[in-house]
Amino acid sequence: MPEIPADVRAAVRALSTEQVRDALSAEDALMAARLHANDTQRNARALEVMRATGQSLAQWQAAPPQGGLLGQVELRPLVIDIPRDLLVQRIDRRIEAMWQSGALEEVRRLAARNLSQTLPVMRAIGVPPLLALLRGEVQVAEMIERWRLDTRQYAKRQATWARNQTGGWPRIVTRPI
Repeated sequence: MPEIPADVRAAVRALSTEQVRDALSAEDALMAARLHANDTQRNARALEVMRATGQSLAQWQAAPPQGGLLGQVELRPLVIDIPRDLLVQRIDRRIEAMWQSGALEEVRRLAARNLSQTLPVMRAIGVPPLLALLRGEVQVAEMIERWRLDTRQYAKRQATWARNQTGGWPRIVTRPI
């Protein structure tokens, strides 16, 4: 990807979201069609690239990769699987360590900010059960169990996703010390 001169970046970032979108539509209709109108970051980046280079970001993305370590290293995929029982133990130890290190106080400070419950930070794993504890809706044991279950379910979703994405890759199963 090309370097963007500071003056071009500043000029684009000074525009409103609507102005960026209108300018991108006029200057690079291909990228405007590919990008969602509300994706302010990508719209601004595409406009910066067009203004700095005279070429669409789509052209830069389609070009074969150059530079870096290309041709100097050989990459081979490998998946390291951790047995489920070991993963559960590690999750439980990590949650206990977070609890002992002040997770409740951290969430208490977060709650004091009166943020919208729909924000990602308020839905992060561990936050909802800790908030429930602060509101007196659950006891510590129930909160810890909910936190553990949420984390295990997330780890299972990650493993399923990874398995579907890396089906043909070689795998090793490890039992770390």
